[in-house]
Amino acid sequence: MKNFLISNEGFLKALASAQSLCKQTKGRIATMADLALMRSKTDTESLFWNAWALTATTIYFGSYKGEKLIVVAHHFGPLLTEERIMTWASSGQKDEGSDREKYGFEGSPKITQEEFNNLVEGVYGEVKIIKFDDHYEVYKKELSGSQIIFDFASKDPLLEALLGNNRSDYEAYLQKCLSIAQDYARENRKEDGAEQKILQLSIEDRYGWSLLSADSNPVDFPETPVALMFLFQIPSRYGNHDLSISTELHTEESINGYMQIIVLNDENEDLVRIGFDPQKHWEKCLVPSEEEFTETFFSLRGDENLFVEYPKPIDGAYGDTNEYMFPLSEVKKIGEPTTFTTDDCLFFLKYHIDEVRKFAPEGANAYHIIGDVEGRGTVKVPIQFYSVVPLTEKRILRRKEVMDNLNLLLEINNILIPA
Repeated sequence: MKNFLISNEGFLKALASAQSLCKQTKGRIATMADLALMRSKTDTESLFWNAWALTATTIYFGSYKGEKLIVVAHHFGPLLTEERIMTWASSGQKDEGSDREKYGFEGSPKITQEEFNNLVEGVYGEVKIIKFDDHYEVYKKELSGSQIIFDFASKDPLLEALLGNNRSDYEAYLQKCLSIAQDYARENRKEDGAEQKILQLSIEDRYGWSLLSADSNPVDFPETPVALMFLFQIPSRYGNHDLSISTELHTEESINGYMQIIVLNDENEDLVRIGFDPQKHWEKCLVPSEEEFTETFFSLRGDENLFVEYPKPIDGAYGDTNEYMFPLSEVKKIGEPTTFTTDDCLFFLKYHIDEVRKFAPEGANAYHIIGDVEGRGTVKVPIQFYSVVPLTEKRILRRKEVMDNLNLLLEINNILIPA
């Protein structure tokens, strides 16, 4: 059976979908070691190389019997339930005395000392243990945010613990990264040494403050054990002349925001994205329209086929929803392409629908943004006006409604799970 990339708007929802899919497929949520292994087995065209994911790998910093430890678990350790994850996520406290509102270890999400003891003792499953002081003294310079070279990565026990279930798998992954970096450096005429730079490891608090800082004043080791999750990123290709290509490994403290998780079923199969493309899947996502819809001037969305977009919130103002709402029974262009001008657009296009409505030509009841916005602050937006007839008896489910429905996602992606 294939392996699946599943996503949602937050970690808890993505995790719930992934756990449900795991039960159906008898698979598991991929760890960093799993993803490193799959990358070593596939070429760079594979989705394994071109998708980032939150993994089941967690890293812990805490003291056990008087010794400072780093513990790597290729599972969620004590973070086993939604309630426990929520408690963990809210346990990070701001360090009021720190510079630039940084958190540091003391402000990172916590687990209890009892949970950490159980973790070290293997109650939650197998773990890998590294003595913090020994590792920090030897490796702190290389782990301060710069790219990590091949020779260093091959010797670092923390990187090996994070990226390998065994030595041979870890070496295979490093060799694959090295080969890619060498090819990239050669093709792009990078400086000497660039071809050796293959990884970046960022163990940070939520403000980007390195918890393995090489500064003269390192972050204090936590009195209460800290637990951090990991994001496994796609390789980054740097424009700087002395950098090459590397995979970034980032700690992730937040449970909010868009999340992706990989369900691993077979190490000899490729990865398939379970997604929702309204252009392709809209006919399977129609439901009776019970929402009040009084707008008579429509924003359109789509490429080959056009659809009425869900209306903007707050009386037609601010950004477009980018959500497909109604299919169209009739579509007719009115006039030639034109532009409208709007203000207050520093990062996102924001405007009131009346800014477009006021100069719509006779016979037009819809418009479609047809190109790139020009300018910054005050911008010009290219549009085409249309006359359309929307089919309003049924609406297309919003993306959130589809992504929250695992069975529907499997159906529209033609994924059949054997009984």
